[in-house]
Amino acid sequence: MVPDASGVPQPRSPRVLALGVLAAALVASLGLSPARGEVLTRAAHPAGSPASPVGPVRPVANDQSASAQTEGEHAVRAPETAAAVAYGAVTSTPPVNVPCTTPGTTGNRLQAVYAYFGTAGNRVATSRPYILDALKRANGIVYYSARQTGGTRHLRLATDSACQPSVLAVNLPATAASSFSATVSAMQSKGYTHPQRKYLLFADARAICGLGQTYLDDQASGQNRNNRGPQFARVDLGCWSGSAVVHEIFHTLGAVQKTAPHSDTALHCRDERDVMCYSGAGGTSVYLTSLCYSVINDERLDCAKNDYFHTDPAVGSYLATRWNTARSSFLWGGGPAYQFPPSGVQSVTATKATATSVRLAWAAPTVSTTHSAASAYRVLRGSSPLAMRAIATTRSLSFTDTAPLAGSSTYWVIGYNAGGDGARVGLSITR
Repeated sequence: MVPDASGVPQPRSPRVLALGVLAAALVASLGLSPARGEVLTRAAHPAGSPASPVGPVRPVANDQSASAQTEGEHAVRAPETAAAVAYGAVTSTPPVNVPCTTPGTTGNRLQAVYAYFGTAGNRVATSRPYILDALKRANGIVYYSARQTGGTRHLRLATDSACQPSVLAVNLPATAASSFSATVSAMQSKGYTHPQRKYLLFADARAICGLGQTYLDDQASGQNRNNRGPQFARVDLGCWSGSAVVHEIFHTLGAVQKTAPHSDTALHCRDERDVMCYSGAGGTSVYLTSLCYSVINDERLDCAKNDYFHTDPAVGSYLATRWNTARSSFLWGGGPAYQFPPSGVQSVTATKATATSVRLAWAAPTVSTTHSAASAYRVLRGSSPLAMRAIATTRSLSFTDTAPLAGSSTYWVIGYNAGGDGARVGLSITR
């Protein structure tokens, strides 16, 4: 018996080692074609967002081929039904329920989507049990991986009123079925562009196994581009397993950066066994290490805990100084959310406090999905808008200028945070 996140014992399914020949046969029987990796060429690093230490931040679609994924899953669950195999539900890690809040849509969330194409029927009702199973097993992989370093992490999934992962049903054009980039474009055209969402599509198609976007940004802070949305990942029929799902989710969380010690330079790792490791592009190959030899690591994150996931990395280590997905705000227990620049302060007033002072007061900026709260405020003063100088920084909602200029003065109040400056709001006063 294996305890789940709540401490309730769960039966561990028997583990069956899948031979490479059997894996290849399974792929052939399901009619899966090799995955096609597509590099997205559209610009996706907005002006004002952090610069990448490894060059321009851009999303890359990561190829996870059907054969590599099947062969990488050495353990399958029993009983193994034909339906389960067809959907790809072959992860042995037990399911762990995701944390639930009311409502289950606040803040950063991973949003599951059932995608069907063209005139094909909507099978979300019959697909939902397999989607929920894959999501909960993916959450189990995160939960048990975090326990390996003494921490607790869960996927921060959008949930419904029954505290189950929310699954949206979205119809996409038939032309998007065979292309990840076309899938992303179709989702965006339908308005799925929320900056607090990463969209995981369970595609009712058999064109690829799994693909996900990763930004080349390894800065350690919460201002890492992988720490906000929107981003997209997709898994097709035959790959609806917990390990395939968590693999693509962690691409959208920023794994594996090219600067990681065991990077394969194709946004995967090389020190098998590991859920993010397998032979990559350019002829790179994986290798077994003594730290990662156990077959259980095929369903664990960062087997040596030194490339992309550690809940408590050593001071000065790579994961303490570069991007660590365990700090992602899309995980329960992760780090702070990405901060967008605040909007302008509200209701600025200026009054003569005394004969030789001016008191400024204002209300905090409005917080929204695209504007974070201000952490502090700058006050500027000048004889004209072209002669403004900073005179104070404060966390308060007021400031008294004890040395105001004679005659007419202009004041600006600007809220700011780690994401940058908000809009300036000013007024003039005559003494």
